[in-house]
Amino acid sequence: MGRLFISFLTLLSISLLFTSCAKKENLPATPVLTFNSFNQYLNLTAGQDSDIMVVNFTDGNGDVGYIGEPQNNFFIKMLWDSCHHIKLFNNSGGDSVFSYQIPNLTPAGSNKQLTGIIKINMNPYVPTGIVNYVQGDTILFDVWLVDRSGIKSNILTTPQYIIP
Repeated sequence: MGRLFISFLTLLSISLLFTSCAKKENLPATPVLTFNSFNQYLNLTAGQDSDIMVVNFTDGNGDVGYIGEPQNNFFIKMLWDSCHHIKLFNNSGGDSVFSYQIPNLTPAGSNKQLTGIIKINMNPYVPTGIVNYVQGDTILFDVWLVDRSGIKSNILTTPQYIIP
């Protein structure tokens, strides 16, 4: 019984040694976004809508978010499909991109790699009177971020959602 216990401890020690020495995953310096969710909240009584865009991200050198003066660094472009024609959402010829400010997310310590979730409250996602959308049209979004080095992430295109 003692030999079995010693063999078990030896095997356990060797396993711990190999797992503790395992290299950390090397993430690319270019930020990478993947889709997590898009949740629509509509209050017909109050005439308000609010939506939450959630994306997963990774960044190998950890330079996501502004330091000092707030800067736009997270962008969402809305597209909508009316009668199967994808159109660029814009406000009477203006900019079709909504911009947001992500604060500094760089971790302390020597390992600066980042993996996390960004949640953006889009309130409202279809401003009143800006486009001629109808109930049942579908919308989709292109999402990207730019890190402090000026490196633009991949452009994430969300699934389509039906306008309630």
